[in-house]
Amino acid sequence: GILRRVPLLLSYQGIIHPSLALAATLRALGLNEGVVETSLAGPVLRLGEHRLPLDREGQALLRLHGAAEHYPEVSALAVLSGAVAPATLKGKVVFVGVSAAGFNDLHATALGQTFSGVRLQAALTQDLLDDALVRVPQFSGVLQLALCLLGGLLLSAGFFFNRSQRRFVLLAAASIVLPQLLGAWLFVRHDVFLPLAAPLVLVGLLTALAL
Repeated sequence: GILRRVPLLLSYQGIIHPSLALAATLRALGLNEGVVETSLAGPVLRLGEHRLPLDREGQALLRLHGAAEHYPEVSALAVLSGAVAPATLKGKVVFVGVSAAGFNDLHATALGQTFSGVRLQAALTQDLLDDALVRVPQFSGVLQLALCLLGGLLLSAGFFFNRSQRRFVLLAAASIVLPQLLGAWLFVRHDVFLPLAAPLVLVGLLTALAL
């Protein structure tokens, strides 16, 4: 399937362990531990001044900033042979891994491209250091239900009390466009993703039935 969430915290025999990317981030920040806090939108992992959104399973919603080539790789042979200048790697978080298909460590992503496991770790580490993880609020299910009810009530009122078909179409269009604008603003400004498929589908179906 499509890889969208990746683990940050893993539990084994009652002990919480950091993932590889989180451990590398802790080392890069000079920290030994993080603190899980609760918030209205859901759990948050605090690393110094960084606040990283989690879900209840300790997973993070991965945000890729480009194709696989956006996260550069260097051949281990080139490094060992001295063909890579030390300044190329100085001050950077470096992961050592494999990318050959035979190792079965290739993952399909939402960008439609395949990433190796080591590149995914690099992408996740960049998200952690840049505070760029995407959050889906834990109340998103309730919000979808509320938007469905609100959209249904508005369209029902517009259908029964408004004799102008043009005004009804404008109301339906506003019910579709405004939530998307709100969702786009929250995603761009606050890295918050609101699932809007259910209310938008409902508004579309009600509009089609009314017309």
